[in-house]
Amino acid sequence: MLEPVNKRLAQLALVLRLGASFVGAASLMFRVAQARLYTASEAESLFTTEPVRAVVGVTKRGAGVGVVTVWMLMGAGAALFFLLFLRSRYLPRALAGFGIVTSVLLAVVAVLAFVFPQRTNELKLFALPALLIEIATALWLLIKGLQPRATTEARA
Repeated sequence: MLEPVNKRLAQLALVLRLGASFVGAASLMFRVAQARLYTASEAESLFTTEPVRAVVGVTKRGAGVGVVTVWMLMGAGAALFFLLFLRSRYLPRALAGFGIVTSVLLAVVAVLAFVFPQRTNELKLFALPALLIEIATALWLLIKGLQPRATTEARA
């Protein structure tokens, strides 16, 4: 869809978003392992509480770092996609421009959450606009679709 605008940039954005998906899946596996450790330790009494707490702490940190990494990759990929949407005029300029701003904000929030992990909960509020713009873009593309004139102009 965005290949006629800039093939390399579209491929890079796709790789970043795919990377975010893979890291997100791995992070989710850490969360599942953490939940399984809680239920297994209570039901089967295989371990004492100290080793279980240590392993749960490791999985919790791994999942947290995974989420922050997903935000970095997702923000960078989304910024490139919105830049391509802005150039192609598939989306209204205001929507694409706001998408660029919120995507860059998401990447900055991720870096700040990585540097200051104790402030991650407060920083999550600044990532909310990126979620809203992603939903708005999805709805726009589902309802309005691609504008034919933008498609022909992008190829010219």
